[in-house]
Amino acid sequence: MQDSESPGNTDNLKIIAMKQIVKITFSDGTELEAENIKPLELDGTESYADKYKKEYFWQKQFNDFEDEILGNIQEHNIKHYAEWNLEIKTEDDIEEKEIEDFTDDELLEELRHRRRLSTTNIVNEDFLDRFSKIAEKENSIFLEDLLTTFEKRLNLI
Repeated sequence: MQDSESPGNTDNLKIIAMKQIVKITFSDGTELEAENIKPLELDGTESYADKYKKEYFWQKQFNDFEDEILGNIQEHNIKHYAEWNLEIKTEDDIEEKEIEDFTDDELLEELRHRRRLSTTNIVNEDFLDRFSKIAEKENSIFLEDLLTTFEKRLNLI
């Protein structure tokens, strides 16, 4: 492993980062090694943008090598690692929610977030409140037909 401190750094600036993988050995004895790793050289006079750019390209060397390493790991091992250690959910683990699982406030917030409800006023708040009450009591097929009729009448579909 290579420490993240940059050799050649005249101001002893350090990047707080994890140690980087620069070489791995496979069970058959073959090795994969990061090639042409260039040190991060900061002299302290860089602008924020230049410093960011240098750090980005320095880190990218290791990211590219790590991608190459991942290409040699079996996919199911990566999936298991993600599920066990990163709490990544599989499609089978995700429960599909129905609209009834959300509160009116959550639905209104989602409409605002999607910019489907750009301005909130007493008319559309009241309409949504009234419509949600109808949706609770009425047959969903009837409501779908009714909405389709309105959309056709307004040339929305």
